[in-house]
This record gives sequence, structure tokens and C-alpha cells, in this order.
Amino acid sequence: MDIIQVCPAFFPNHGGLETHVREISKRLAKSGIGVKIFTTDSTGNLPKKQIIDDLEVFRFKSFSPNRVYFFAPKLYSALRKIKDADIIHAHGYPNFPALATASAKAQNCKPFVFTPHYGGYDVQTLGTSIWQIVAKKCYNASIGKYIFSKVDETIIVAKFERGLLKQKFGLDNGRIIHIPNGISIRELDFESKRDQDIKTVLYVGRLERYKGVHFLIKAFAEVKPNFPDSRLVIVGSGSYKEKLIHLAHHFKLRDSVSFLENIHQEKLTRLYMSSNIFVTLSQFEGHPISLTEAMSSGLSVIATKVGGIPELIQHGKNGFLLDFPPSKKALVDLIMLLLEDANFSAKIGLRARKTILSTFSWRKTVLSLIELYEQFS
Repeated sequence: MDIIQVCPAFFPNHGGLETHVREISKRLAKSGIGVKIFTTDSTGNLPKKQIIDDLEVFRFKSFSPNRVYFFAPKLYSALRKIKDADIIHAHGYPNFPALATASAKAQNCKPFVFTPHYGGYDVQTLGTSIWQIVAKKCYNASIGKYIFSKVDETIIVAKFERGLLKQKFGLDNGRIIHIPNGISIRELDFESKRDQDIKTVLYVGRLERYKGVHFLIKAFAEVKPNFPDSRLVIVGSGSYKEKLIHLAHHFKLRDSVSFLENIHQEKLTRLYMSSNIFVTLSQFEGHPISLTEAMSSGLSVIATKVGGIPELIQHGKNGFLLDFPPSKKALVDLIMLLLEDANFSAKIGLRARKTILSTFSWRKTVLSLIELYEQFS
């Protein structure tokens, strides 16, 4: 069996979707399935063809303002001509590669599997202009419905997506299957992994306004005087990064807030292991991989009660949930509680780890994918 995975971006770009495609693809290849990656490159600096994790990666030049949409006409042309594949599996709802896959189906006649990683894309309003709201509605009503009309099977990574897709695009349950993200399981040394002197609050994810990182910086400005040795580490890239750096400087946190990007998985793992709290305050999410990574690392987590996050966290038991937008006082109080009471924080983190390890693994994800793919062979 040969599969083409189509995604807007791929490693060395980092993000939840990129991680998902890489993790499933390398495991599918190890199971004996042929996998090729068709993706885009808006920089023109990456190789057009490359081997990563024993996978053939083909990159097509794209126009991607603010790293969205990923217009790549040559990708569409390549998909039209596909002959040596059994299934085409596209990822990511609001972008050109999904539309290209749907449009090319008439020529290549291949089954089209789609993982939209939807997460409530069109509910984002934070910092969104009127024309952007109108554009989203038009996209859903035309391009979105067209894409889903061509799909043979839709995969959701979080259960809450089922209701959204049924409501907005008229999908029935027979065309929707739930296959959650996985997690890379690590052996942990809980006795020595946390630094008791330097308290670290960690965020990992895209740096866009809807991700709510500015709420975290403002809260940390109030936490810092009470914990002089604390630090905030922000890992990620995006169009909002410079504004976040300026905000940190405004609150005189230049030496206490670190911005990192394009770090290797090994270093990211060390950050999860050495941090004390993980915080994510997004306006909408599906099944965030960074959150499951943090929970599996035994970190106590604070997150907004949006999208698929309540499927992972039981408030006060294995993490903490806040409304969006979060109350600054509630956020500050939670961070200070978890930094002050190390035993309580560790107990919450252990429960979080047990939750993730009992439910998620990339092995389970890939076995479910293979079972789905075999329906088309």
C-alpha cells in the first residue's frame, strides 16, 4: 500500500500539524507502507526533494502570507498526475493543499482521506478584522463545503470536532472517524527532573494572537516579584512574536522571559522535564500535541477550556481549566499556587501523565490509520 500525505508545512517547520504528520508517517513506513510527503515551502530555501526519517519529502513553492493558506499551484499539478498511490491523505482545513487535493481527485481518481485538524478555525475572533470574519464565512460556505464534498473519510483528532463538522458542513457520522493524536512515551526520573531553585513556567506553540501568550506574559509580570528566581520560557514562532517580545520588555522582563524557536526534540524534551508548569491559553484548539507532551512529562498544566482540551483535563484533578479570555487574577493565583506548593504540583503532574499514557500513543494512532486505509484497498 502506498500513501501520499499532503500537508501545508513539514519538518524542519514546527507545529502540531507538522508533528502529527511526521510521527504517523515514519511509523507507517516502518510498518511496511509506502509513504511520500507532499508539502510546501514559502521560503524557497528548503530542498525540493529530501529524505527525512526514510520518507521521501517533496516540497512545492508556495505563497504563504503570515504562514496561512499556502498557495502552491505546482502542488495541484503534481496531485492531478498521481498514479503510483493508493490513497491521498491531506491535513489542515484552511489552506490550499487541502483544496488542491480535493480538486485533483477528478483527475487522479484516488480515495481522499482528510484530517482537517479543525479545532474551531472559524470561531477565532481575537484580533480579527471584519473582512477576515467575512472571509472565513465565505471560505466555509464555498471552499470548505467543496473540500468535504470530495472526502471519502474524515478523521477528527478531538471528539468535539464531530459536532462542528456535522453542523457546518453537513457531514454524517458514517464519514467521520475519531483517531486522536499520539504521544512519544518517555521514561522519567521524577526525583531529579525539576529544578527546585529556578521555577520555570513553559509555553510551547505557535506565536499568534489567538494563542493568548500575551495573557501569560501579563500574568507572569505579577508572579515574578513573588518568585524572584522564576522564569518564563516561550517556545515557538509566528507573526505575533515581535509584539510579545515588546510586551515582555514593557514589563521589564527582558532577563526573565526567554524566546526559543526551531529547537530539536531532544532539547524540547529537556525543557518539559526541567519546567514546573505548562500554560496554554488559546482561543481555540483541537487536540494540542504540546499539551499532551507536557502532561506526559508529569508537568502540572493550566489551559483554557476550549475545543478538545476539556477531553484531556479534569479541572483540579490532572490540571486546571480557565475560561477564555482568562481572568488575570485566576491565572496569577494558579501559577503562584503551583510554584509555591511543589508537592501539590507534582501530584497533579503525575495524574496528568497517567491520563495521557493510559489513552494515547502514536502506535495506537497508526494502527487505527492502517485499519482505515485497508478499507480502500
